[in-house]
Amino acid sequence: MAFMIASKQGMTRIHRQDGSIAAVTVLKCEPLNVLGQRTTAKDGYSATIVQSGKTTKETQSDKTKLEDFTADQLVKIVGVTKGKGFSGTVKRHGFSIGPKSHGSHNMRAPGSIGSGYPQRVVKGRPMPGRLGATQTTITTFVESVLDKENLLLVRGSVPGSRGTILTVEGVQQ
Repeated sequence: MAFMIASKQGMTRIHRQDGSIAAVTVLKCEPLNVLGQRTTAKDGYSATIVQSGKTTKETQSDKTKLEDFTADQLVKIVGVTKGKGFSGTVKRHGFSIGPKSHGSHNMRAPGSIGSGYPQRVVKGRPMPGRLGATQTTITTFVESVLDKENLLLVRGSVPGSRGTILTVEGVQQ
């Protein structure tokens, strides 16, 4: 299974052979060196320890390279979204705004937040708070692979801003 650690470089668009235009995100990938394996029998969990980037010595011959990805391959990308700070209910949860005229003072206010019976705010109520900066997974397709530049072009947008570290994993269809 193909797996890479990449950094988001930005977005652009490319022209396909059929004349259509596709919006793509440019990801810069570095080869991964496998440093070790953890097994359930010995360590109590199963994992592979990898190192990204260039190293001074080769620890194992097993390397993950950009050539493991092909065009039109389905990939799963995991990253952290942009943090947007403290926001209200309209922006955070999509609440509608109140009337803007006739002296109304509740244009962006959340409205009633409780009721008479529980006499408290029920847990899970959509309220103002921090928006973004959460881990998100998207599934998309590889548009093209540029081996010489270590670039991977994927369709659409991916989580995070420029420079965000992402994990890219091939999905079996």
